[in-house]
Amino acid sequence: MKFRVAGLLLTSALVLVLLGSLFLGLRAPEDGWELIAAGAPPVEDARVRVEVLNAAGVAGLARETPELLRAAGFDVVYYGNAGSRVPDSTVVLDRGRNTEAAIRVAAALGIEHILLEPDTALYLEATVILGPGFQTPE
Repeated sequence: MKFRVAGLLLTSALVLVLLGSLFLGLRAPEDGWELIAAGAPPVEDARVRVEVLNAAGVAGLARETPELLRAAGFDVVYYGNAGSRVPDSTVVLDRGRNTEAAIRVAAALGIEHILLEPDTALYLEATVILGPGFQTPE
């Protein structure tokens, strides 16, 4: 019984010490330091990562379009077929990392439709889905 009481007292003392150190650690520094939350690096200088998916039914269209985007300074990380996803028109999907980048991608290809569809697992800023009737800009 004595060991149980001693163990309970020791555990209580350790919990109080941990809570006290947590409280002291969360206080603002007194010597003028400023706490800054780390965020994502600025995106202005970063290459914009794009994937191009062909849903137009035109063979080779997803192979031609990346060259236009690369010439405009974009980093095309993947191109291929869209599979079962066939939109009514060509669209740029903003993946939620940089809306300005998605707008620039749409402007480079003359695309009028931009949809916000965040997917941070893809590690890219925009997806271009080439729909029926898409013509590469001259």
